[in-house]
Amino acid sequence: HVAMGLEKRDPQFKELLDDYRNGIYIFKLQQEEVWNKMKIDTSAVKKYFEENRDKYKYPDRVEFSEIFTKKDSLAQKYYEEIKNGADFEELAKKFTERVGYKKRAGHFDLTDVKANMMAHEAWKLKNPGDISKPFPVRGGYSIVKLIKKVPSRLKTYEEAKAEVMSDYQEKLSKDLENAYIESLKKRYKPKYYYDVLKEAFKNTKI
Repeated sequence: HVAMGLEKRDPQFKELLDDYRNGIYIFKLQQEEVWNKMKIDTSAVKKYFEENRDKYKYPDRVEFSEIFTKKDSLAQKYYEEIKNGADFEELAKKFTERVGYKKRAGHFDLTDVKANMMAHEAWKLKNPGDISKPFPVRGGYSIVKLIKKVPSRLKTYEEAKAEVMSDYQEKLSKDLENAYIESLKKRYKPKYYYDVLKEAFKNTKI
């Protein structure tokens, strides 16, 4: 009762309450006209995937190992040792300074070649086992060893399933929402006064 009385006395409170009510109405409409009508048909999802095949693909990826150090002189030292027969992974286990990578012998799983400088440089190497010269990276210097290149390819449906499902649900939601808006337009036949709207916002500062 106090709140209802305040609504009559305080215009700002009334406006806030109206916004709250409108928010609930919109939520209920979305629930009834969009979310409750969303039926995920597996065959429709697969059809959407086939119609958008080029959207779902892996980029060029590379698997490699790295020795990272903050000093150029150490990078040159490790590089010379590798050229003279030292084992790359053993050096990485002992000396790489990238946090969390000593126990992995500097190993990076398949990585998008555009993800970082190390992947980019590893991709430039020709054959598995090839080793780069030291090169500058953020915070220091790296030497990389190419393990495997995997060129870009389209994903299978199973590989892309989560992405496809998300995209399809978003599309279906928009389609249902647009269909509901169009049905309201046909029912109520709204008129648009763009010149009045333009005038109303002419002096508005954002």
